[in-house]
Amino acid sequence: MHKRILTLLVITVAFAGRLYADEGMWFLPLLEKQKMVDMKKMGLKLSAKDIYSYNTSSLKDGVVMFGRWCTGEIVSSKGLILTNHHCGVDIFQKISTYEKNILKNGYWAKSYAEEIPIQDLSISFLVKIVDVTKEAKAIADTIKNKAFASRKLDKIMSKKYPSSDPSCSVSLEVFDRGNQYYLFYYKTYTDVRLTGVPPQGIGKFGGDTDNWMWPRQTGDFSVFRVYGDKNGNPVEYSPNNVPLETKGHLKVSLKGLKEGDFTMVMGYPGSTVRYLTESELQEQIEVKHTITSTVRDARQRIMMEDMRADDRIQLMYASKYFNSCNAQKLSEGIVATIASTGAFEQKRALEQRFTKWVNSTPAAKATYGNVLSTINSTIEKRRNTMWNYTYLEEAITRSTEVFVSAIRLQGLQRGLADGQKITDKSVAQQRKNALEFFKDYNPATDRRATIKLLELVKKNVDKKYLPDFFNIIDKDFSGNISAFVSKMFETSIACDSSRYFAFLKNPVLGVLDNDLAYKMAKSHNEMLIKLKNINGEDNDAFRNARTLFIKGIQEMDSKKAFYPDANFTMRLTYGKVVGYEPKDGQWNKPFTTTKGILEKENPKDFEFEVPAKEKELILKGDYGPYGEKDGTMRVCFLTDNDITGGNSGSPVMNGNGELVGIAFDGVWESLSNDIIYVPAKNRTICVDIRYVLFSIDKVGGAKWLVDEMLMD
Repeated sequence: MHKRILTLLVITVAFAGRLYADEGMWFLPLLEKQKMVDMKKMGLKLSAKDIYSYNTSSLKDGVVMFGRWCTGEIVSSKGLILTNHHCGVDIFQKISTYEKNILKNGYWAKSYAEEIPIQDLSISFLVKIVDVTKEAKAIADTIKNKAFASRKLDKIMSKKYPSSDPSCSVSLEVFDRGNQYYLFYYKTYTDVRLTGVPPQGIGKFGGDTDNWMWPRQTGDFSVFRVYGDKNGNPVEYSPNNVPLETKGHLKVSLKGLKEGDFTMVMGYPGSTVRYLTESELQEQIEVKHTITSTVRDARQRIMMEDMRADDRIQLMYASKYFNSCNAQKLSEGIVATIASTGAFEQKRALEQRFTKWVNSTPAAKATYGNVLSTINSTIEKRRNTMWNYTYLEEAITRSTEVFVSAIRLQGLQRGLADGQKITDKSVAQQRKNALEFFKDYNPATDRRATIKLLELVKKNVDKKYLPDFFNIIDKDFSGNISAFVSKMFETSIACDSSRYFAFLKNPVLGVLDNDLAYKMAKSHNEMLIKLKNINGEDNDAFRNARTLFIKGIQEMDSKKAFYPDANFTMRLTYGKVVGYEPKDGQWNKPFTTTKGILEKENPKDFEFEVPAKEKELILKGDYGPYGEKDGTMRVCFLTDNDITGGNSGSPVMNGNGELVGIAFDGVWESLSNDIIYVPAKNRTICVDIRYVLFSIDKVGGAKWLVDEMLMD
């Protein structure tokens, strides 16, 4: 066994340059120094300045931060944006009604006038990036409370180096766990309008059953437009605003791809943890991902039962189910696949090499001698509290809707308790939040889920860490969780809109003090705070040790090009179109076609319904200029680009920087990608841009949008 592991490590080290050539979410200002030679060898025809430049137009001007969770690309000189369907699912669900179900049936504006303004959505353009590492680190060293150091530092540096453009915001981003600091300047627009979205049978074909799976036939895209004032500046929504004439946009290509072609993805990857130690990795698997997978699965089974039984509940819970299921399936996949990646062996080997290097010189030993022992001892110390904290947060904070509704009342409760006058403004905000909440809330579904989740909490959380409301369950309900939850839903203002709005008309302290849902939420939060504080001092030393570990391995391997973990800042990843072998003897081709849509069609399952118009076109083979020469129509393709959450909606470009697809998912076998990149398994699923255009033009009847994209 040990010989096999050693042999694997020797092979990995010997061929690291070849195997890991495409790994990395590379930081744009360092491309020239780190990766341009390799990228040009693989097929890139552009210069580093063509990709990122502050003074001249570059590809970065055509890539935007879509909201606070995704990426989008500008595809016309009139501010037209493409992103994923699943990036807009919250939006489509909120603006849908049972009678006008945009989420299910889709929507296509026929002109600018029919584009739908979307509240609380922003589009941010990256203007420039400035390295402030030396100064920021000096200030950071003087901040005692490390848990809030980055927040305090952001305020200091953003104030010291404001933008000369008043419409630009400035934010400080931390890289390599505090070893690097950069200021990011963004221009953010809030007048964003929905231009078009395909029906669910295209945009989410395969549903959550196919999520993270290949082969895939999902047209995961949607279309928006950004508006500004007549001078192109950000401004609040007004019917007088005009489509934004952007600094640059991506050119759409109809050429398609073949296996082996170079691909490049630019976007905003959310979060990776590639530089964990072995003990940190163990904690991630045994705590975070195990709990997330188990808890969310229990809730999702209840949601899906109700969604399948009632179309109205399906609309209410479509977005909630997707967001929950996406995280659950990711965690489930990580737990299931991590052992096969060799991650633990690689971490162990790296730490052994690091320890040997640390002990090789007095200077290294003085700086890094206690790094691993500090990390390992902290992980061991907090093992129990971390489990209980994570379980409570996942099962109650993130999974019971009644908690969300109840905890929003905490501000009113504090004001009433202090004898303060409750302002009309605060009541109005509560009413606004409540209207949004109850629009998509089914008390019966939440009641069933809450019972199940509290039963899991009681079974899996240490008794001494159970929130105080469990004492109420034991004392007043003889330990019967179902009876407690039933009474809570019968009486609480948090889970009934009539009671909630009646309370807001006349807020009285006694009502909240005696409300079971509020008692549950308040005592739950108090326990989370208690658990978080238990290892407070140890965690400060732990943060410092993690920072030193990253610095140390970079110093040890000083000739290697390192990329920082993803932190929702713009990155570039490059690769090629390629299939993969998920199992011994099984090869997955890198392309799917519309043939697979008809093979999967199931009119009795809403996840696999095919729109009638699309089916008619497929049966006729009527693909217009978007099909292949052999008469087929490609839907999706695979690449080995290195992406993660946040890259959803990112442009997939060819060697000329032309848009050939939109990234939207990974494959099951690569779900450990946030932790470790495995070249043979890592694959990105992309929707072919020609299928996007086919869906807009031939299925949606919105050819004017295709003409706009292909005009420039």
